[in-house]
Amino acid sequence: MIPPTHPNRLVVHRLLFHYLASAGARTLARTVWEEVRQAGHKPTTRESLLLLDIKIGRLKRKRVSPSAVKALMRKEPKAGVQRLYSLALRLLARGGQSYGVNKFTRRFSPRTSSAFNTLLHSRLASSRSKRNARQVKAVFAKLNALISEKFIPDRVTVNVLLKCLLRWPAVTSSTKLRLLFDQLVSSGYPGVVPGETAPFGTQWEATPSQLGLLRPMLTGEVSFRRHAKPMYLMFIKAFYLRGDRSAAKKVIGILKAAELEEKERDVAEAAARRRTRTQGRAGGSLGVLPSDIEC
Repeated sequence: MIPPTHPNRLVVHRLLFHYLASAGARTLARTVWEEVRQAGHKPTTRESLLLLDIKIGRLKRKRVSPSAVKALMRKEPKAGVQRLYSLALRLLARGGQSYGVNKFTRRFSPRTSSAFNTLLHSRLASSRSKRNARQVKAVFAKLNALISEKFIPDRVTVNVLLKCLLRWPAVTSSTKLRLLFDQLVSSGYPGVVPGETAPFGTQWEATPSQLGLLRPMLTGEVSFRRHAKPMYLMFIKAFYLRGDRSAAKKVIGILKAAELEEKERDVAEAAARRRTRTQGRAGGSLGVLPSDIEC
């Protein structure tokens, strides 16, 4: 325990707050911050964002109302305004507040792809009484409305639509899911053995495409965390619910291979960054040598 009269007490508490908040120990970080706040210290931009992350972590564990989101918007600093917009949209969408999401987006949020996809996903959360055909129609109607507002669907949109379709077991049997999965991974998803375009061995090239409206959205670079992993997890759950354990295990193997590829890529990129920093420091310390000067 640091004595109250210690000259570096505030500095140590601030460093401890940074460490605890970054490590995810929100309760301890909040306790330490009370000591800092009582000392009269005003939060810096970095500390404001850490405090916002603490509050976000607390809100994610429960469903919040639009009034709670508005109160959060009023209290939080401007340093985290963009992050706050994204949080508010996700909280309202998860709580089934479709009208609140639409109203909030029109008033505050920029018309980004992330905001549009959150709007589309809100139709899944809000349509708890709608299932199967009714829910699919509601989601695709919302998609058409967003496209009319100049929204360009992407692979995140594909995942939202897949989530809706996989909830309809009557029209998405295990056989159709295998064919759909083979057609999807052929567009560049990671984890598949090089040269293997059909993990389940379906003759998808000679079969009418199951992708339909999804095909134009399967463009651009594939992100493992944002695109591939959520899609694989949805297929694993769908196969298990349909009793197709072998297909689920096949997708699990593909997911593990993709995770390994992503880890190796992260390690290689980190090593490249370290080499760049080392070379930069070495070059800066050497400066210009006499032998480099032409006479």
